[in-house]
Amino acid sequence: MDIRSTTRPTVVLVEEEPVFRRVLALTLGPGFDIVETEGRNDTLARLRAQRPSLVVADLTTPGHRDHRLIADMQTDPGLRGLRTLVFCNRHGRADGQQSDHCQADAVFRKPFRPTRFLQEVERLCSLAETNCAA
Repeated sequence: MDIRSTTRPTVVLVEEEPVFRRVLALTLGPGFDIVETEGRNDTLARLRAQRPSLVVADLTTPGHRDHRLIADMQTDPGLRGLRTLVFCNRHGRADGQQSDHCQADAVFRKPFRPTRFLQEVERLCSLAETNCAA
């Protein structure tokens, strides 16, 4: 079943830290269907099955390799084109890497402004839905 068939956009939160996942979910509020995942392998399988409107990944967790998730999404024909928003640290780095190498649709630095984050999520979900209708 394609989860975009619901009336609310679906956002997948890829985050190892439960507290930050909760902060993101609360920031998004009730206007979105939220799917929480912790790592790349679990996430790839869910994305292939569900095709959400947006994937939000935190690239700042030491040792975590979500930038590989984004790269995998970009090379997988079934996942290519999914909208992505990533978090990096205040220096623009993601786990020791430059975050823009992963070519996400949007990059946020921590700390972030919740209202700006919500606006960008709404914009990207709108673009995703427009692409689906085309």
